[in-house]
Amino acid sequence: MARDGEDADRGVGERARLVETPGARESAVGGQGWIGRGALALAACALLAGAATVGGFGSGEGVDAMASLGEGGAMQSVGAGGPRRAGVGAAATTAQRALGLPPQQYSCAIQKKTAREAMYAANVGSTPFLGCNEERGGKCAKVSTIAARLGALSDHVYIICMKCNIVKVPEEWRDKVTMVHGSDVDPCYGREWQDHWHKASMSHVHAFTDAMVKRYKTITVLEEDAMTREPIQIAPEQHFDEDGVRRFLMNDESWSTVRLGYRPYFLEEEAIQQVRDQVPPKNVKFHCPVACECTVVASGACMIEDGTCDMRSSDFYLLRMTQATHLTNAVRGGSTIDMEAMRRLKNQVYIVPQLSFQGHLDRSWQQQVNMARRFRQECAKETKTPEAMNIEKDVDDDATGRDSALSKPPEKLKPLGRAEKESQKRAAERIAERIAERRKHASLEVEHPKI
Repeated sequence: MARDGEDADRGVGERARLVETPGARESAVGGQGWIGRGALALAACALLAGAATVGGFGSGEGVDAMASLGEGGAMQSVGAGGPRRAGVGAAATTAQRALGLPPQQYSCAIQKKTAREAMYAANVGSTPFLGCNEERGGKCAKVSTIAARLGALSDHVYIICMKCNIVKVPEEWRDKVTMVHGSDVDPCYGREWQDHWHKASMSHVHAFTDAMVKRYKTITVLEEDAMTREPIQIAPEQHFDEDGVRRFLMNDESWSTVRLGYRPYFLEEEAIQQVRDQVPPKNVKFHCPVACECTVVASGACMIEDGTCDMRSSDFYLLRMTQATHLTNAVRGGSTIDMEAMRRLKNQVYIVPQLSFQGHLDRSWQQQVNMARRFRQECAKETKTPEAMNIEKDVDDDATGRDSALSKPPEKLKPLGRAEKESQKRAAERIAERIAERRKHASLEVEHPKI
């Protein structure tokens, strides 16, 4: 988890000093009481009426006009029909209280954003460009094609940033993206004195609050230093079924997050321990804890049902807003967003191969790729769908010499034409390729950890 800027490269030492148990942190920050589901329902009822429907699998509803906050946090919704309702700031206040936030924090950050953009417009003569502008010679960080399409499935996209002109906003996100600028959030949420990771975590909380005010049901969060890749660049041997992944996410109601970027910290710790124990490279082995076993739900995604797996990083994920209160509670209790907060969520979906990696981390890009591959090999457990079982049966039949349905000759042999011969030849080649691919994966050796 990182926001680029003046404190993004402070090194590993500060991160190592973070206390990793929620109980040890509660006294440092001090949490407020939390309002239950009833208050959340009241908050939803108090929000703007007549909001337009926003596309995405959440069918969430959002404010259809630019909102600005005046004195005291009063919100004015301005659109084609002009100001619709004064005093709507009460809705934002109710939402903040439902999340356990002091009422002025969200309003303060919105006011700072409005003032910053007004100052930019006065100096430059135009509103700030959304993201990186290649036409003006900007060196842009681009989001990979499949990552952009998966991120676009949610109701809205939030980009956490300090240098908000780095990321080139994909066309799929153009009409539903909000930049969460750290300089707007840090002074208002009382985290200016804290380390980079806690300040960045509060930017995530601000995004959750904004999403709740605007009644989104699902959101995508991207940190500015995320480096995205296509599946074929990370695992060229793997078939990535984008349509199958999308169908699962659209139709399954149990998942809490979809993580395109992650850090299997439990594997890193195991690798470090083996180095300390001076285990010879040929004897190095990795094990997947039961809590981290990931059931394959599509060719390109798996789900961890347990809520205790030590998986970190928050550089790129989709979130159901039903989980926002829990995450906010954990962050306000002293956690960083990617440690205790996200770790405790159940039914988290992981995109495999991993498509997003952190630009500012105490591990190189290649080390992150290696650990993601080990997670895929050790923890992603294949499901036994009828289609998969049929393919497996074909492979087993060929390996043992038994006749399968594909290898049995017809009862009455007839001369085959050229087209039929070509068809049978192609079918035999496909089966041979599948058998070779399975045998190849079964014989892969584990590399020595590169830490």
